[in-house]
Amino acid sequence: MKFKRRSKHKSGIDMTPMLDIIFLNLIFFMAASTFDIDRSLKIDLPGSFIAESSISRDKIYIEIDDKQNLALNGISIKMADFYNALNENDIKEGTTAFIFGDSGADYKSIVDIIDILKLSGITNISLVTKNKEN
Repeated sequence: MKFKRRSKHKSGIDMTPMLDIIFLNLIFFMAASTFDIDRSLKIDLPGSFIAESSISRDKIYIEIDDKQNLALNGISIKMADFYNALNENDIKEGTTAFIFGDSGADYKSIVDIIDILKLSGITNISLVTKNKEN
């Protein structure tokens, strides 16, 4: 005599689609988020309607405040030592330099920094600003 097996019905909610949505949201927020670089100088960036938002930690970044204090990748240096300190970094072709200039920084200092960057072979230079509200 053959007995029929009763099929057991699973009760519960299938969690697979919900986990897929959670992981897709996680990937979206990781890719869309921007990270603020830890700056060593207190700088009040000037405003711009089109502000730079793609700053990476593996690039060269220069900070100059309103008292003409200079920092290269978070390390304070003097303007006279800037060229030598810059050349100690591994500068590859296509390296981008981001300049965080305070709104009260001396224009001549910014131009001097750009000149030294170009002498070192860095032609991709970006002046970083903050978003300006209307």
